[in-house]
Amino acid sequence: HIPKSAGRSIVRGLFDVKSVEHAAADWYQRWDAEKFDRYYKFTFVRNPWDRAVSAYTYLQNGGSAASADDALWSRFVNRFDSFDDFIRTWMTTQNVLRLGLFTPQYLFLQDVFGQQSMDFVGRFERLEEGFDQLANQLGIESKLPYLNQSRESPYQEYYSRESRAIVQRVYAEDIARFGYGFDDDNV
Repeated sequence: HIPKSAGRSIVRGLFDVKSVEHAAADWYQRWDAEKFDRYYKFTFVRNPWDRAVSAYTYLQNGGSAASADDALWSRFVNRFDSFDDFIRTWMTTQNVLRLGLFTPQYLFLQDVFGQQSMDFVGRFERLEEGFDQLANQLGIESKLPYLNQSRESPYQEYYSRESRAIVQRVYAEDIARFGYGFDDDNV
């Protein structure tokens, strides 16, 4: 489950589970390599510019009430004048590794050998289509519930030219691997 990529909605719809972890694939592989090799592994990715706005607004609004980390990060992001200020001041390739909400997505998908280890990679931008394909693959009849929707403005409106370029640089690997562009709402 890559943070801010509809993971809670997906596992609720497929397995009626309310909580999910944000552990990377290599963690699961180390935990039980035999199961890791046997299990069907899937995830959903999201446009990095959209995901950055989602993570920021989630924290700006307090994050999860049950998470001490979210409370700490919420206070931190609220010190900035705006999303644009946050990106220009804080976002670096090193800083994004400090919190899973900002960690590059490709790092969640790698096994202990650094290889992408997913059997299915869906796209947040085509969530319902991907969910239906995944449910069909798993032999599960279900509808996708929509949880944690938090923003009404298009993510593009949050960016200046400078902050847009910073996200492009910091998430260059995600952009290249998953074929995203700044204006790609429906990749």
